[in-house]
Amino acid sequence: MIRKALIALAVLGVVVGVASIVISMQPGTFTVQRSASMAAAPPEVFALVDDLGAWDSWSPWNALDPDAKRTISTPSAGTGATFAWSGNDAIGEGSLTILDSRPYERVDIEQAFVRPFAGSARMSFTFAAAGEGTEVTWRMEGTNNFIGKAMCMIMDMDAILGKSFAEGLANMKAVVEKGGAGAGDGRPPRHLIYLHGRIVQEQQSARPLSPQFGYYELGKILDAFRDRGFVVSGEIRPKPATVSDAADRVVGQVRLLLASGVTADHVTVVGGSMGAAIALLAAARLRDPEVRFAVLGACLSGSVRGLVNDEGNAPGGHVLAIREASDETTTPCPAWTGDAGAAPALVAREIVLDTGLGHGFLYRPIPEWVDPVAAWADAAGRDAVLPGRD
Repeated sequence: MIRKALIALAVLGVVVGVASIVISMQPGTFTVQRSASMAAAPPEVFALVDDLGAWDSWSPWNALDPDAKRTISTPSAGTGATFAWSGNDAIGEGSLTILDSRPYERVDIEQAFVRPFAGSARMSFTFAAAGEGTEVTWRMEGTNNFIGKAMCMIMDMDAILGKSFAEGLANMKAVVEKGGAGAGDGRPPRHLIYLHGRIVQEQQSARPLSPQFGYYELGKILDAFRDRGFVVSGEIRPKPATVSDAADRVVGQVRLLLASGVTADHVTVVGGSMGAAIALLAAARLRDPEVRFAVLGACLSGSVRGLVNDEGNAPGGHVLAIREASDETTTPCPAWTGDAGAAPALVAREIVLDTGLGHGFLYRPIPEWVDPVAAWADAAGRDAVLPGRD
């Protein structure tokens, strides 16, 4: 009896040993990739991936557990944005983190798994103009530990994940070809690049606290424009970034939008405080007569004179300047009266608010400034009567 048991154990040991050897010989890495063509410009498709809050509209895994708990960072888009989920056995638990976001070209994501097993993988989405549309490629790469190698022996990971990728791309195609942002009124999407104030950059927080003005609500500001149908970009600038660096990046973003087929009058750059300085410098370097700009908490007359002296150019395009009468940072400020000689490519309008909030008026999406900015940016609202005091 003992002899039989020893023989059985020996056989089992051999089987386990052979199985371990076979498993260890499986590939140590995996790659899954699928592509799809979509009848939309790269910026429209990019927005659905770069904004993790938009994934609910196309993710192939949503239907597996509609009641899963989802936690999305503020802001929800751009480098550093995160998305965490926890659900049933079908989707498990894990998180996504955007490692690198290159507007309208590429998004790199780290995917971490907690359950049903721990692991990680890298995903990338690339967006290439293809005629009047976009070729989107979704790729995942990772390493196989022992459990992963064992799973490869009993299931085709490329087929399983590839099916999900193809389904997600099909969903994305359906969403974006309906028109995405701005589709509700049948017009092409309108793009808005928001540039935050210095306090966000200094504290590297989407909700930094000022002892004088309270919280700067970056997430709520971005959502206010998304709710109005804009495709919004509003990443947090790196702490070392200068006004000049940031302005060059904005110029690059706008040129990519224009190169992708977005018309200039459907692009608006909005900046608050330091963001206003960046927006005006970008307007001076871009000098496109049709691009829209809205600047908050800046003295337009003084800023134009400063740019002419420093850059040799005044801003170009359509500029809406909104300042607050009680804002000590822009007082005194001569009213903008226009200067065709110094700024021949500039069409400008100035509004002076009287909220009593000082510089803090731009910290939150109050209707006193959001409404006129939205009207200014709206391609159909160019001649709209803007609220405020001229």
